[in-house]
Amino acid sequence: MLLTVISGSDDAAVKSRSQLLVTEWYGAEFDRCNDLEIVRGDNETVPPEESLNEFLSSALTPPFFSEQKTVWLRHWSGFQLLNESRSAKTAEALMNRFAEEVVKAPPVPGVRLLVDGAGLDGRKALTKLLKSAENVEVEILNLPDQRARDFVRQQVTSLSAQVKAAGFKLTPDAAEYLAAATGSDIARRNNELEKLYCYVAPEKTITLEACRDVVSFDVAAVSWELSSALSERNTAGALALLTPLLRSLRRERGSGNQELSLLWSAAGAFSDIVQTHGFMQELEVPKRFGPNFFDQLDSSYKERFPKNKLLSCHPYRAYKLCESASRWSPQSLAKALDLITEAQRKMVSGGDPQFTLENLIIDLGRC
Repeated sequence: MLLTVISGSDDAAVKSRSQLLVTEWYGAEFDRCNDLEIVRGDNETVPPEESLNEFLSSALTPPFFSEQKTVWLRHWSGFQLLNESRSAKTAEALMNRFAEEVVKAPPVPGVRLLVDGAGLDGRKALTKLLKSAENVEVEILNLPDQRARDFVRQQVTSLSAQVKAAGFKLTPDAAEYLAAATGSDIARRNNELEKLYCYVAPEKTITLEACRDVVSFDVAAVSWELSSALSERNTAGALALLTPLLRSLRRERGSGNQELSLLWSAAGAFSDIVQTHGFMQELEVPKRFGPNFFDQLDSSYKERFPKNKLLSCHPYRAYKLCESASRWSPQSLAKALDLITEAQRKMVSGGDPQFTLENLIIDLGRC
């Protein structure tokens, strides 16, 4: 008997992975297959203890019409109990039972088991048991930590790998746009990618322009575009984005100084430029460099400069960061930071926030 358990904090990814696995085993119409028994684990009217009982009853019954059958406890809510302090005793009892009657139970010939459901923490004793047990496969699919310093890089890497696996190409700037637009929402990411796959066929290359045409309007993505326009000295582009972005922010977040949040986003972009200048000096990037500069760097640079963020970026992304930073001399960058500080002072002291932000965009373009 082979037991497969799929869990983690990413509910959408867990459900998608389990369905993909069953589709590989039995085809797209798996729900009509006689060799597959599905026990609903997400029925809100049925406690997780009862769905586990039904699952065990099927698991202990040998196959009748074929040599092998699969019993799937689909989207089981039992693992979620581990995250609820009020259900600590219930969860402990349920997980002990799962360990004894499912994980450690003697195999039934011809029976394969699949359990999926979000909530299982990789640090829990049950997870460690699953990883060490024989004839058990466990996958823990967690949402990325948005507070992590390399969150965007993780998302870009994950997006690029997913698109490549689908037989398409994703340009670095398009990957960054999608990472900003979808964040850690895997379901939304998959939906946007499916739209893009249809849109770019047969060329099979997803560009930033294609993302702008197809991806649903998203505050995070447009905020990223605004910061990019400012760092690239694209004054007209930044002004064009400002009004629709503010309108969406007010609709989404209600009252509050939304202009100030955009100002902080711009401050972050210029802080990145300051850091990039330092990283460029460390790597001795010449005044004239091309898109292939970082592709041609010796691998020893990563060992010599382990904290240099340019070396952890996609080579083309590193080139674009340096290209943006090169537009700002130390003098113009110092002036830009002074302008941002002054704009913040005006906003918090009662000045018209949108007017202040519009003037800031124009002044930054003149630095």
